[in-house]
This record gives sequence, C-alpha cells and structure tokens, in this order.
Amino acid sequence: MREQFIGYFDPKPENVSRLWKTALISLDTNVLLGLYRMPSKSRGEMIDLLRSVKERLWVPYHVLVEYHANRLDVLREEHQNATKLEKDFRSAFQQFKAVVKAEANERRECWAEVSKQLAEIEKNVNRLFEAAKVEGTHYIAPNQKDTIRDFIEELLTGRVGERPANQEALNADEEEAAKRFANGIGPGFRDEKKAGEKRLMDGLIYDRQYGDYMVWSQLLKRCMDENVRAVIFVTSDVKEDWWLETKSISGKRPQPELVMEMSRVANVKNFEMHTFAQFADSARQHLQAKVQQSTIEDAQKAEEELRKEYRVSVRKEFETLKRSLEKVGYRTGKTTAKMLSNTSADVAEILRHVSKVPLDAGAEGGVGISFDDEGQPAAALVLTLTSFVMDERGSIGPLLSQLAPYDLSGGVDIYFLTRGGSTSSAPASTHFGDHVRSVVREFDSTVVNVRVWIGGSDSKSGAAMRFNLV
Repeated sequence: MREQFIGYFDPKPENVSRLWKTALISLDTNVLLGLYRMPSKSRGEMIDLLRSVKERLWVPYHVLVEYHANRLDVLREEHQNATKLEKDFRSAFQQFKAVVKAEANERRECWAEVSKQLAEIEKNVNRLFEAAKVEGTHYIAPNQKDTIRDFIEELLTGRVGERPANQEALNADEEEAAKRFANGIGPGFRDEKKAGEKRLMDGLIYDRQYGDYMVWSQLLKRCMDENVRAVIFVTSDVKEDWWLETKSISGKRPQPELVMEMSRVANVKNFEMHTFAQFADSARQHLQAKVQQSTIEDAQKAEEELRKEYRVSVRKEFETLKRSLEKVGYRTGKTTAKMLSNTSADVAEILRHVSKVPLDAGAEGGVGISFDDEGQPAAALVLTLTSFVMDERGSIGPLLSQLAPYDLSGGVDIYFLTRGGSTSSAPASTHFGDHVRSVVREFDSTVVNVRVWIGGSDSKSGAAMRFNLV
C-alpha cells in the first residue's frame, strides 16, 4: 500500500537518513533570491551550507532563467528597505515630538516634567538612528559588486540543466502545463494571474504562468535521464499547488500527487521537499551543518514575507473579482448576496467578467476569499459554469486548498453561484449543503459553523437572483 500511495505516507526514518547522505539536492529560484533577503551574517552561514553540499547540487535551467530575470529587482528592493529604516525612524520620531510639543500640551500642569523627559529621550534617540543606519550595510547595494551572484556562479557551474532546444519545444512544454492547470494539477496553477505575461531569455519567449511547471518538468527529466533515486527539492514557494497543509502531526508536506508523479514517472523512491529554513534546520541534524538558530529564524522571516505577499495577492484577486461582478449588479457579503436582475444575458456577463480573473483552475469559473480586518477569511465564493454545482473535486477541493493556511474555527460562509435554474428548484440543494459542510469539517475538524449559500438564475421567471441558505 505504501508503494502504491507513497505521497500519503511520511518517509521511514531509515530512508530519511539515507536520503540526506546520497540524494540529489535541487534548488528553486526563490532559494537563490532568498540569499539577497538575509542579513550578511546569516547569509554567510547559508552560503557555507550550500558549499558543503556542492557536489550533490543540480538546478533546472528554468531556475536560472527566473533568477537572472528577478535578481536586480530583489537586490534593489532589499537594500532600499534596509536603508530606509533610519529615515522611517527619524520621521516617526518627528511626528512623536510634534504631538508631545503641541501648543495645547504646553499649558498642562505636567508640561515641565514632560519637557524634561522629552529632552532625555532626544539625547538617546540618536543611538537608535545609528543602529538603523548600519542595517543598510548588511545588504548589497545596486552600485556594489554582487558577491552573491559570484557565489552562485561558482556553486552551480556544470550543475545546471539544459536550455529548451527551441521555441517549438518550449511551446510543447507550456501546452502540457496548460492541460495540467485545466485539471487543477500542480505545480503552478496558482500562478494563472501571470497568464499572458511574456519573458524573453536567450531567444526564447516564456509565458510566466508556467514557470513552476517548467522547473518541475525539468527536474523530472533529470531524474529519469540520470536514474536518480533520491531527491531533496528546496523551495520557499508557499502556494498550495506545491504544498499540502495536513493540519496533523505531518504538518505541511509536498502535495501527494507530486510525490507520486516523481515515483511513477522518474522512479524516484525517496523524495523530500523543504523550505530553505527547513533545509538548514534538517542539515544540522543529518549533516552536522554549523548553522545558528538565528540564521534559521532569519530564513523563516524571509519566507514569512513571501507568505504575506501571497496572502495580499490572493486578497487583491478577490477584490478584483468582486469589482468586476459589481459592474454588472452582482453583490457579495457575509450574510446575503443578490443580483439586480437575472436574465441569461446578465449571467453570461458575470461569467465573462469572472473568466478575466481566473482564481483557480480547479473550479470552472473561479474561487475567491474575502477577508476581515484581521486577515482571516470572512467568506468564500465559488463561481461555476455548470448548471448545478455538485462536484466536490471541481469546486470544493480548490476552495479548501485556498483556505488551508487560515484558522477557520470561527466558521466560514461559502457561496456557490450556478448557471441555470433557480435556487429553490435546484435538485437536492439541502443535500448539497450537508455534503459541503461534511467535506469542510473533514478537511478541518475545528470548523463547527459552515454556512452554505446557493445562488442561481431563473431566466424564465425574471425574478431577482438571491443566495439562499441550504
């Protein structure tokens, strides 16, 4: 059973020990770029770690395509953020002083003591400014020699996959990726927002949405061609098309389908995936790597920034979808939603707008989440082109994948918009509501309040469409 469903089992301890001694180690682009996001001391330890496994390293060609395309932007951004720290501190202190020294405050009885304390603060605040000023020296400036790129060149020379033979070969790979995305198969379907964004590199034109798939397919090919039997893939990508959040003792693990594809297609029997921080932590145990806890924490902070960026991007996607729907009179909310009219033309217009904002390939129309002020899901929205949404695989699964990173113990509203047939006449709608609630609770046993709403349009009656609780 384990061999047939290897993606659903944790590796055996004896296999893990062997893996760390013999496995091919492959790095994703975000690992290389992550070196720019770390202060110099921690970066130095991570560089030493990568040097220690140099003889087992190999990276797909597309990793370097994306590295060179993004290197300068990441370098500039990290240096700018570090150097503006002092400016931000000084600006905040000036605002603080302005509040304290407001004319009205000078008439207060406490003013003499307040003024004295403010003077003491001003004597010491320069220490804060000097500490912040030094931060910029820990990151590489755009006008400095890029020692990280020099290190990567030294590290990976002779350890990079081959460039696609020509544009036709690249197009064929991207066509295969499109087929996978249409069926919700990762990695990469969460990057569909990049659809149509082109990148030119060495005479080849890439569609950016397929970048993760290109990395994965090239790694698979390497394992097949070289009879690789053990692989550690290091990526700081946080999206659910790579990872499955089990919410169990197994924690976050590679998507089972990826593990089984690696076994089925490339005959790799030992496959692990780690973030850069996890890789460093495990290397201390299995390779006796000299990596301080502070370095691992710095790597975790860099990865948390990527998670924040991803959560922000998901929220922006939902808001974009919401605005598109509002243009045609459709409204969403935590407890109610309705459309001003429901002619077939209106529904067609809604679906046309939705198709411009493909939030998830697994659902035919799209999946979105709205958030409360604390960044937790307030409601989830599923839009489908089918007559009645009864398909767990096509609609609920992708939704749960999006909800995986969040605490759902407070409950969640799930809206389903269907095409054709009013909600009241939808067959087995109550059964469907029970089914959705059951699936959600199985996904996360802490969710006790699952509210399921179904909205449909009835072009015959012409009545306004509403969401009904089922």
